[in-house]
Amino acid sequence: MTAPWLPLMLLVVLFVGLAGWIGLRRPDARPVALGAARRQLWLILPRLPPALLAAECALRLLPEGALAQWLGEGSGWRGLALATAVGVGVPGGPAVALPIAWALLSGGAAVSVVVAFVTAWSLIAVHRAMLFEWPLMGASWTLRRMLLSLPLPLLAGAAAGALTQLSGA
Repeated sequence: MTAPWLPLMLLVVLFVGLAGWIGLRRPDARPVALGAARRQLWLILPRLPPALLAAECALRLLPEGALAQWLGEGSGWRGLALATAVGVGVPGGPAVALPIAWALLSGGAAVSVVVAFVTAWSLIAVHRAMLFEWPLMGASWTLRRMLLSLPLPLLAGAAAGALTQLSGA
């Protein structure tokens, strides 16, 4: 079993190494990159606490044990299908969807279910399809893409469940 902080540390090491390598290859790009990162941080930082609070409050509205029953480890394909349906319908960007995913995970939802939710939100979200794809690409193309993408969250969730069982986490 791995330490819970290990994946984060690997990402930090990877990020610092990549940033150092780019900084050595293009020193003139460093101030531009730092400025962009700073602007992005100040854009996202004020949105996170209210989003996390809202997601946690929404979780508290559910009856005791409902989350574990519908989306917990034993929910199987039903939980994956429900998470996919909810992920498809969640409007907004990562500041909305990822706090919901965090709240689900901390509330007892299975890892496989949360993976299905995030995958459905990122691949099939109806709000993005209606606002951007449909007007630009047309109805036929949008519907075809959405239908072809529909099994992917289920498969990703099932794969995440299998990996979770293999790793014993």
